[in-house]
This record gives sequence, structure tokens and C-alpha cells, in this order.
Amino acid sequence: MKITLWVIALVAIATLQGQDHRVVTPSPEGYTAYMLRHGTRRMEQDIIVIARRADGAEMKGTNMLSMIGYPIHDEHLQPVRDVDYRYITYPNGTHRSVNDPVQWVQTMAHGDPQRALSGGQYLPANHCVIERVTPPYEFVGYEEVKGVQLAHVKQVRIDTDGHKVVQENWYWEEANCRMLQFHDAYFNAKGEPDGETWNDLIRIENSAPNAKLFAIPSNYQEGSVIDLEKKILKYKLGEKYPKVAPQCYLNYIHSDDPYTAQDKSALGVALKIK
Repeated sequence: MKITLWVIALVAIATLQGQDHRVVTPSPEGYTAYMLRHGTRRMEQDIIVIARRADGAEMKGTNMLSMIGYPIHDEHLQPVRDVDYRYITYPNGTHRSVNDPVQWVQTMAHGDPQRALSGGQYLPANHCVIERVTPPYEFVGYEEVKGVQLAHVKQVRIDTDGHKVVQENWYWEEANCRMLQFHDAYFNAKGEPDGETWNDLIRIENSAPNAKLFAIPSNYQEGSVIDLEKKILKYKLGEKYPKVAPQCYLNYIHSDDPYTAQDKSALGVALKIK
């Protein structure tokens, strides 16, 4: 009898361990991840959507309610606005910034490596711990979140103001270190809590993503995002916007415009991307 109970106990422990370390491999057809972003500083909530197609194209956007529907049903978790923006990155490095509310798209023929949505300098073999960073990140362990095994890493640092920041990230190793959840906690000089920002994974659809996430309607205007920002400021503030707009906006609209500086022949090729 004792031996039987011992065997049952071992089987139960093995089962629980298997549940805690469930490895989910991304579907060859792609996947879509939904996350809820909120924070005590901004007091806003956004639905973050990340999608990957079979051809390697990736999309990151906020609040895709009217485009693909709401991924969770909880009246207390409603985001503050509808579709906000989308960034689409293609395997050849081309990327697009899409502003759906004003039907505007900016295509960049040569991708910025920093825009890569997954992986990059994070290595699955090292549990997605970024290297050559001071203070270093540490691998905490594996955790199952919404049915997927994620690698939990953590960093504690002191910022330029002498305040402590505790940053925790959760990565999907099998998806080239896709970050699906994070939690940042801030503390003032006295060590007292001073706000939080976090992304909670809602769910993963491990199948081909909705084609609408990557579609650019034919009536969208192609052009510079900086030019668009100027038009928006002028619409909201009138001709006096150069004198009354916040300085951060003025700095942006007067910065060098990579869109107008790019090779127009390369842009012509990039505009044909689907």
C-alpha cells in the first residue's frame, strides 16, 4: 500500500512539473499574442497585439478593437481608445508605420534593426538574458503563463536620479525570445514605491493571424509621419501651432526626416510589398 501511494505521489509530482514547464512551439502558420498594458503613472490601459505571419512579417499594434474584435470580455478592462497605431516589419527589412485613425502610412525601404519585434540580441540558449548590460539581468526560472512556458528574467538598477528600478520580463524562447509580459516597479530616493508599469499576457492564438492586421487599405495616403504630425498640430492648434505646441512635438517635427531622405528607387520597390 505504501509503495502504491509513493508511486501515485511521484506521478502527481511529474504531472505538475510537466504543467509548469509546458513548451509551446510557434505554429509554422504564425501566431497572435494579446497583452494588456497598464500603469499607475499613465492611468491608461491599452490592448497590445503582436502577430507573426508564415512569411516572417510581423505586426505590433495597440487597441485593434474595431479591426479584429476585443480579445477579452471584462467591463473593467476596457482600453481608453480604439485603434491607435500599427508597425509592420517585413523579412527584407522594410517596415511600415500605419496610423489607422487618419488613414496614413509611412513606408521605409531600409529597416531599422532596432525595430525588429523579436529576438535580436536576446539568445534563447541563454534564456533570453541580454548580455553586456550593467547591472546584468538574471534568469529567475521558467513560469507557465496562459499555457505557455516563459523564461523569467530580472534586473535591478539605479537610474540617473538615484531611484531604484526593478524590471522583470517574460520571454517565449521558442519564438526567438518574444517578450510577452513585463513588470517595471519604480522606487524613489527613499526607497518608497513610486509607480508601476506592466504588460499582462491575455492569450496566444497559435495559428495564422488575421489578415486585416497586415492589410493596408488602398485609400490610405502614403507619406512622411513627420509631415502628418505637422498636419495634426495645425489642425488642432491652428496656424499658431509653432508657438504653442509642446516643445517635445516641435523638436520632433523639426528633426531630420528619414522618409524624405531615403532612396526613392528603393522606396518604389518597397511600396509593392504586401
